[in-house]
Amino acid sequence: MTVNAKPSARESLIHALIDLLHKKTFYKISVNELCAAAQVSRSAFYSHFDDKYDLFSCCLEEQTKKLDLLMETHSPEEFLTVILDFIQKEERFFYHTFGSRLDEELSENIYLFFEKHLMSLLKEKMDQGLVLPGPIETVASFYLGGLTSSTLRWIKSGFQLPKEELAAFQYHMIRKLMNEESS
Repeated sequence: MTVNAKPSARESLIHALIDLLHKKTFYKISVNELCAAAQVSRSAFYSHFDDKYDLFSCCLEEQTKKLDLLMETHSPEEFLTVILDFIQKEERFFYHTFGSRLDEELSENIYLFFEKHLMSLLKEKMDQGLVLPGPIETVASFYLGGLTSSTLRWIKSGFQLPKEELAAFQYHMIRKLMNEESS
């Protein structure tokens, strides 16, 4: 019989932040509260993370692994629907993370998380001959703004628009960028 190893302080803190984000907004979560929920000391927290934003970045990196798998196993159109379905199922977490007051540092962490994926896709398409209408960073920023804003508005609206419709619209706009469809 194997005994489950106790999670590391780092893992415990990541899980504590995710659990707390199901209950309250990010800006209302304190380091003390994170430590209590994870059952670790403040010194253990600071030995792994600079602050709660650094912890949040690690949580996003953990999610990147799941996103990469979804990207490999779904077409781009399906991927957007799957992501929106995940967001809707984890409604409280995403509302508390993105639907409430977003400060600049949290917004930047989210932006960098999605930028990594879009830049990778654009570079791959450019290697296949795609000509962008401007510098890659500017094009990525423009499309990320639209994707992020439309998704945040959808979360704040209480998911009024069916996820399939939002995904179809977002995919249509991305296809236009990739020159996969005329007009």
